Amino acid sequence: QYRYANVKRWSRRVPGKDIFNLDKIFFACNVHQTHWTCVVIFMQEKLIRFYDSMAGDGYSYSHGLLKYLKDEWKAKKGGDLPNADEWK
Repeated sequence: QYRYANVKRWSRRVPGKDIFNLDKIFFACNVHQTHWTCVVIFMQEKLIRFYDSMAGDGYSYSHGLLKYLKDEWKAKKGGDLPNADEWK
């Protein structure tokens, strides 16, 4: 279950504390405690890509990370994430 309060500290170690200035963000995800996957957010391309050697679709991870981006924008810059509908 996603809650921004649980992940808002993720950007603390980012230079300038602004993830929106990054090119890519990599996340390691443990799926059902059976195997690891990788999710990459390509910031400039507005693309969230889920990589899974066991062919999972990763929808919940991708959806959760888009929600994180929206919440992070709101917390750090105020308002809604610009062009949120362009993210794939």
